[in-house]
Amino acid sequence: MKLCLTYFFFGIIMFVAVDYTTVFNPNYQDWVQYMPEIWLFYIGYPALLAYLINMRGFSGKKLFLTVFTLSLFLEAIIFKNVLLYSFPAVIVVVPIVICIYAFITYLPKYVAERNLAANWRKVLLLTFVWIVISFLSYKTRSG
Repeated sequence: MKLCLTYFFFGIIMFVAVDYTTVFNPNYQDWVQYMPEIWLFYIGYPALLAYLINMRGFSGKKLFLTVFTLSLFLEAIIFKNVLLYSFPAVIVVVPIVICIYAFITYLPKYVAERNLAANWRKVLLLTFVWIVISFLSYKTRSG
């Protein structure tokens, strides 16, 4: 149960930080206008994955396929990310979306399981993608 709670709480922190920096930064008011509904997303995603990982034993390919499906469903259907509907942008955007969602899924998992050092290459790559996307998002939105 401790792993589940650690994953859940660290997952919420990760989700808020990654979502704000990749979607809303530096427009704080845009972010606030989605409150409090956005917290359903910030709490729901980590709760679902904490359950699947710690209670149902999802890992490896099964976890990756779940993250792949959830990320594309959320971005294409729920958030209507227009970049997923336009060719050739979709060729670049799909791997980026998967990397961002993998980052907010796997980093809390590695922290909760205390095997961050064993997965440092994956974490480094996913962190790099997050930083680049956050920087590009900031530059695009700040003018």
